[in-house]
Amino acid sequence: MDTSFCPTNTAYVAVFDVATNTEIDTGLGSGGMKGIPLPIKQPQSIQYLPENNAVYVQGVGSFPGFCNPIHEYTGGIVSINPQTYATSVVIDDGDESEHPYGLISGMLIASDTKGYFVGYGGWMDNTLYEFNPTTGAMLGALDDLQNIGIAGLESGTYLDKNNMMWVCNQTNGTVDIVDTEDGALNESLDTNLNPTAVAFCTTGTPLAPSLGSSVSGTRAGVHWDIVSGAEGYYLWALAPDINWSAFLNVGTATSASADFPDGANLYITVIPYNTTGTGEASNTAHIEITPTP
Repeated sequence: MDTSFCPTNTAYVAVFDVATNTEIDTGLGSGGMKGIPLPIKQPQSIQYLPENNAVYVQGVGSFPGFCNPIHEYTGGIVSINPQTYATSVVIDDGDESEHPYGLISGMLIASDTKGYFVGYGGWMDNTLYEFNPTTGAMLGALDDLQNIGIAGLESGTYLDKNNMMWVCNQTNGTVDIVDTEDGALNESLDTNLNPTAVAFCTTGTPLAPSLGSSVSGTRAGVHWDIVSGAEGYYLWALAPDINWSAFLNVGTATSASADFPDGANLYITVIPYNTTGTGEASNTAHIEITPTP
């Protein structure tokens, strides 16, 4: 057996300052490493959950054919505090004598109470498990998604805007859509071939500000691109210089404008929505109203 690919080194999560594009030294590394050392090996997916202010990392440990013994059970799911960099094992894949889920080969976090991972028991023998990412409590295997071939879940890739989880079922050649509210299979889409990944697309960034003038005074205008799945948009505007704010439902419009006094500073955010709720807010755009010549 070739064990040259067997993971022996400590895995790290690198931390970057996105304002300066430089790596942050967490003070926890060794041997010149600046990142956060992980208590699991061979990490594959990573996801941030705002509700818990936690970063979750899934590691598979040793995969078949890479190590001797074949399975070392050094994987699992770990949470990271993004402020203190402290790590905590949420799900442990077990050890040589007891490993109830097999290897943990994929992860998806849907909410602070709904998390999922793929338990790898062998080739085409995978099971989708549900767990509570806040407490680490196991909630059991999902019906109809046991002992089949499942393509590994990447972070966030397979959760649609309706909180439905899309699972690549390679045994049946289908993409199975699971309702994360109750874990029930909602629909199966026949793909004929073996599905391996799912991606949901949007069209453009939510907000792009612009500024113009009108004969009646200084006019501020904003426009934004269409967001896939949105049925309308909320516009949140604030002008602290003149003690003014507004939260407007602009429907399906993708632009808005209004007159403001010279020297006013506007801060504007666009929020897409549909019947299931609101989507991710855009960046906050700053528009400074300059005096009309």
